[in-house]
Amino acid sequence: MVWLNFVDRAYPKLPDRSLEVNSYKQNKKSDVSSQTPLKSTIAGPAKLTSHNSSLTEHPTKAASQRTDLIFPEYTPLPDDQRERLGETQKQATQPHISALVKTKAALETGLNVTRPDLMKIKGNKEHAAAYKLWRDSAPGSPNYEKISKAGKAGVKELATQSGHENNAMYQALQGTELEKFFCPFSGCFRDPNTGVAAGLEQLIKNDEPSIGKDQGKPVFSLAFPGTGRGAAWRAQLKTNAQQFLGSGGVPAAHQQSEKLAIILKTNFGDTKDLTLIVHSLGGGIANYVGITQDIPSTCYNPAALGGACLKNLKGQLNLDERIKKQSIIRIKRDPVSSPKMQVRLAALVFLVLGKKIATPQSLGTTYQASFADLPPEHRNCFSAHREIALSSLYDPPRDS
Repeated sequence: MVWLNFVDRAYPKLPDRSLEVNSYKQNKKSDVSSQTPLKSTIAGPAKLTSHNSSLTEHPTKAASQRTDLIFPEYTPLPDDQRERLGETQKQATQPHISALVKTKAALETGLNVTRPDLMKIKGNKEHAAAYKLWRDSAPGSPNYEKISKAGKAGVKELATQSGHENNAMYQALQGTELEKFFCPFSGCFRDPNTGVAAGLEQLIKNDEPSIGKDQGKPVFSLAFPGTGRGAAWRAQLKTNAQQFLGSGGVPAAHQQSEKLAIILKTNFGDTKDLTLIVHSLGGGIANYVGITQDIPSTCYNPAALGGACLKNLKGQLNLDERIKKQSIIRIKRDPVSSPKMQVRLAALVFLVLGKKIATPQSLGTTYQASFADLPPEHRNCFSAHREIALSSLYDPPRDS
């Protein structure tokens, strides 16, 4: 009861929100084509997109008088009103969870196995040092051209030895401002200074490449695992805190991820489609980038968007249509993605710091699973948040 008083002190109690969907807005036909120019918060070429989420759309807006939300029209529905994660949604997103797990494995294997093995080969320590110096040096710094040349040569040699020279991410980043963040050990994008780590994979469904709806184009996933990837851990925790408090503007990790998405879409052109697949902190990043760049995303147990990101989304072209392409899959009682937990933590910030912050929100359609859907070993708040628990939702039922 004391805890609830904290919430009431931060945000005055309002009449119960209506659960009726705003059908007028949902059913009103847009006067603008669904193929709208991408509006970037950073400099970049405008592109067109019509690739939709693999999940079916259903209304996401409802009436609300919440004063702590920047987007009160997207107030999360109560637990008993949320869409359950059913077999249809599982079939549609099975390739997504597979790509997420594959990216996590590539990062961990690359940093913990491949890197130590390559360091045993003569000359590779020098290649690795050149790569790291290039990655961590700012353009325009003394001798940057020389550092860049040595770094590129080091990355190419290490990528060749690790078998990543034909990697999709490596090829896509060549000649761009982000090419120095290609990790030759894992084949992924990795910047320890911002905490961003991501893999690029073609989606596979039923042992066959996944094809975009009505377009006949292969679909590639840009997968962002959650917090806790090697030396980037401290940067990721800083982003988590900055993101929740909404301080300091849009976090560097979100801005860098948006640049990466623009580069990939430009590189793909009209030949491939891109979707975002993410977990935890990566979920918040992809929810933001998915809306700014009009890219479908599937966010697993995502960290909600803080005030700075939410304010920056105001005024996006066709915002409703962009939000419809964002899908949130969470396990009930997961603390990171819990709307109730966001309200309580925001109230605690008010109690301790005397500062009112906008309650973080995830924007999109929520599909929810319960503890009962998980194997017994994952039926706790800590384990239920992890990728391994989310992956188990897609496993065949165990024999009783």
